[in-house]
Amino acid sequence: MELKKLEPMNRLKIKNVMTMVAIAAATIISCVPKDGDTGPVGPIGAEGPPGADGSIGRDGEDGVDGGSQVTSKTYTVTGDDLVLDANTAILTDTISEPLITKDVVDNGAIQVFISDSPALSGATWHALTYRIIGNINGTPQFINFTYSYAEDNLYLKVQSELAAPFSFPSTTTYFYKLVIIPDILRKKGIDYNDLSLEQIEMIHEVKELDELGLEVYK
Repeated sequence: MELKKLEPMNRLKIKNVMTMVAIAAATIISCVPKDGDTGPVGPIGAEGPPGADGSIGRDGEDGVDGGSQVTSKTYTVTGDDLVLDANTAILTDTISEPLITKDVVDNGAIQVFISDSPALSGATWHALTYRIIGNINGTPQFINFTYSYAEDNLYLKVQSELAAPFSFPSTTTYFYKLVIIPDILRKKGIDYNDLSLEQIEMIHEVKELDELGLEVYK
């Protein structure tokens, strides 16, 4: 094949076309917009619809019924609280106590302890019947601290060994602790009359209540 030389006119046309292409490319590049500054944060959108309810959780453990717990209550008794029965020579403080229910009387266990220490948190508690040596009218003799109970009532009693009438000074103070064990919580084969307060507290969780029946946290 015979190659022909480009005429001067053709060369000029090609050169013009290439120039136009370069101009067009530069124009396109210059027209591409640059990123502007970040605009302000837009307003918070409307609240979305509520999500689906979660799955039902596991049931908690059943609590202990109010009447199905071992409770204790502490009383302060002074000489002025004791009333002398002239016929029996027994000093008695009668305490109204609704915790002593008919069911407790018939089926439960009731223990009473005594202490002469005002520091109740560190007191030494003695189970009733408790005996001390006293001096009555110049005669040394034993004095017995005992108790009895009936529905809604607790009777704290003091009697001399010789059954001689006597009285305590008004400043004399003793502390009594009543412990009630409902029948449902009584341990089989245990005679609670043989137990100290510490032994009962080792067997049961004892909740101390105040005069209003509210729990006292130790």
